[in-house]
Amino acid sequence: PCMYADDTHNPLCHGHLIISSLFFGSFFTWGSRFLLYSNSRSQCKQIANGRNVITWSVMHELAHSYCCGYAINGRPLVFDSDYKFNDEYFTNARGLTAIYNCDNLRDTDIHFHYENKDEGICVDLYNKYDNIAQDVCTYYTNDYYFFKFAFGLTKIGWDNLETFFAANTDNVSDLSECKDVARVLNDYIGMDVPVTNNDYLKMANSFRKLMILEKGSYDKDKFSSFMRNKFSKDMIRFIVEFLGYNK
Repeated sequence: PCMYADDTHNPLCHGHLIISSLFFGSFFTWGSRFLLYSNSRSQCKQIANGRNVITWSVMHELAHSYCCGYAINGRPLVFDSDYKFNDEYFTNARGLTAIYNCDNLRDTDIHFHYENKDEGICVDLYNKYDNIAQDVCTYYTNDYYFFKFAFGLTKIGWDNLETFFAANTDNVSDLSECKDVARVLNDYIGMDVPVTNNDYLKMANSFRKLMILEKGSYDKDKFSSFMRNKFSKDMIRFIVEFLGYNK
């Protein structure tokens, strides 16, 4: 198998997933094993015990491995250089998109465990790739926008997301155009984030690209309407402030 679960060999972590090999698109293969840490010992045990579920935390960590954060012949891959402002906000939707694209996984339940001792809540959510993100947002209030962002991405459409994550779209390399989009994004969220912030430019460019994929073109006059249906102003403001782009 390409992966197996182990929650006993490293006492410093709850569990880890060992990947024996990974294939990055058509570029290259890693033959050596490495670790992906899961935040749930019980979720790793479900894999080890052969339960037919996909655990959210393992999906999340594994999807990080396909973020295109590596250079080919010294040139950063397009998604990383032009779209990815922070991969924690993309990896969940990337994992869900991969499950959608796999006939053997599409009908498999995804498991998410939520526990809040202060509120006396302990729940295990099971649902398919196209509904689990919405279920998670219903229960998970800590880092709420972290999951809400993934849910917003899923509204773009699965085939569109596949194209987006594969970076098979025209990228914006012209800095002045990125800045123009960032100014429109500033208007939408009611903030004055410096358009000299490279990661904020990537954020603006990613939303521009998602609009092109769904609507066929970028239209700054319709940008607010596009965003409002998927990514609320409060959500984007939270992310901007959390990542420190406004400083």
